[in-house]
Amino acid sequence: MQCLLRNLEIYKQIGHLRGECEIYLLIGDYYNKNNDDKSAIEYYEKAIEISSDSEYKTYFAEYYMTSKEFDKAIDLLKNVIDNKNETPFFKYQAYFLMSISLFSMEREDDSIKCINNIIQYHSTNKYVMADYDFSEITLIVDELNSIQCTLIKDLISLLSNKTTYPIIRLDNVDIKRDVSKNYAEVFHPFVGHIKITKDDNSLKKMGEILKKGGIVVDIDKSRVMGVERDTALLILGFLYKKEFIDYIKKSQNNLSIQLTDKGKKILFSS
Repeated sequence: MQCLLRNLEIYKQIGHLRGECEIYLLIGDYYNKNNDDKSAIEYYEKAIEISSDSEYKTYFAEYYMTSKEFDKAIDLLKNVIDNKNETPFFKYQAYFLMSISLFSMEREDDSIKCINNIIQYHSTNKYVMADYDFSEITLIVDELNSIQCTLIKDLISLLSNKTTYPIIRLDNVDIKRDVSKNYAEVFHPFVGHIKITKDDNSLKKMGEILKKGGIVVDIDKSRVMGVERDTALLILGFLYKKEFIDYIKKSQNNLSIQLTDKGKKILFSS
């Protein structure tokens, strides 16, 4: 510690702000490891005051998140996101950390907006966060409610390039509106809303395939059952929530889908 303090004085004397910031960071880490949160925060905040480096801001944001000071984390992350000259890596790291912080503060709609920004960017920039170490925030993610935790872990799978497309779990599809024998509006945070009508061509096409039985689908393809992927999975989610179908997960991306008795009654009578 004495060595760090001596170096700090030297950096102050010569006006070396980055060196000064790094020493504050090391001292903060020292207190953090010794469970002195008050002193750790004091030195981290000294570093924040003199640094415009996004790497430090996202690092400190993670610390605030582990300390459950999500409002402070969000303030730092906003600075990174709002910087028009920011690099893609730090901007989308900030969006990722922001989505977790907002979930933790029960601001679900705002969190989903962050997630949609990440997914949209990832569709054309698949390797920006491929090597990011997600292990540091695992404990925070595990403290979210089960649906939020699953969404963030599925997002991590996408950003780590373990899947080609965002994972859409059928049990996470939400029926927002269901007007009997007319239409339904369904939603998933990763893809938004779609409207399904009884005369929907995609619904009819998938219904004919389901009638044949023994269907196994790969949900990480651009088309599922001959229908554009997002639409198909939201329709399957709707049918699952209405108890018209059931499924068995064969692997991470493969589902075996079958009609229920209720589903057979509906489809074979139409």
